[in-house]
Amino acid sequence: MLHYLYRLPNKPDGGSDLSAPVGMVSIPDESYMHRVPEGAIQVSETPVSEDESGAFFEAWRLSDDGEVYVDLEVAKEIKLNQLRERRDGLFKDLDRQQFNAFGSKKTDIVEKIEEEKELLRNVTERIDWDQVTTLEQINYVMPPEMV
Repeated sequence: MLHYLYRLPNKPDGGSDLSAPVGMVSIPDESYMHRVPEGAIQVSETPVSEDESGAFFEAWRLSDDGEVYVDLEVAKEIKLNQLRERRDGLFKDLDRQQFNAFGSKKTDIVEKIEEEKELLRNVTERIDWDQVTTLEQINYVMPPEMV
């Protein structure tokens, strides 16, 4: 299997620049080269060693010298969106618990759940992204309120 990365167009004229996201195409053999976009470079199956799983594929970028790297700012946005999704799931569960407690007239539990929800409301704003400087660190960002 042969793997190729190419920059996706991000300009109105169809051009792209270094900040452009990449696309990846895999072909079984060279007889399918007509499916590989012009300017694509051949890469290994895992071209970004720090992101072997491709979890941050949307943050992969292609430099002019053919190196594949991760745009950390984009990776931080991806992680932030993942955290927001997780938080939304936690809110749904807490809402259910709070509704049950309210129906059972357990006001102490209702208040405790409301305190927990208040901690979750702005948890993503409390993350100090300036301290996160590598993809490995981005992977480990998990506020304790969300565990």
